[in-house]
Amino acid sequence: MLELASNFVASTKLPTTPVMFLFSGAEEPLCQSAAAFMSSSPWAKRVGVFINLESIGPGGSPIVFQHAGAWTIKAFAERAPHPRGVIAAQDIFDAGLVLGDTDYRQLSYRHRGGLPGIDMAYLLGGAAYHTDRDILSAIRPGVLQVSCCGSCIISRVKAQLGNHGRAYVIHEGQAHLTA
Repeated sequence: MLELASNFVASTKLPTTPVMFLFSGAEEPLCQSAAAFMSSSPWAKRVGVFINLESIGPGGSPIVFQHAGAWTIKAFAERAPHPRGVIAAQDIFDAGLVLGDTDYRQLSYRHRGGLPGIDMAYLLGGAAYHTDRDILSAIRPGVLQVSCCGSCIISRVKAQLGNHGRAYVIHEGQAHLTA
């Protein structure tokens, strides 16, 4: 998210809609930070849409695996140069077949949060997830600059900023963007 924020600050054309970066912890056990943000923060009411950035692996391109609001997927598909998604993953999460959870559930109108948005994750190299091999040095060089702060996420953010005047939040449980 710092890379993404840096990209916005360095841009010659700053967005006209506010962009909010929400850094939090406690994502894994019940997603308490996202729940607290939605229930207690005065800023939560200013959020119009979100992008939740997750990481199951240290590389690859982010893949959309859950969404709330058909227009969020449409905007992503129209603006990202190489959009990727697996809609079957949403069915698997909705059926309760995944024991883990993401902050998407706390933010999404399909669940507890009341917001439209998407859930994206890096998957390449995911076999090391939550093992002793899940280390910072395993992140492939350039993955954040190219896929997160390059064309994929920046295009998504810019697509959402034009849709309404509410704030766009980027949250980090691993990371969230909310427009």
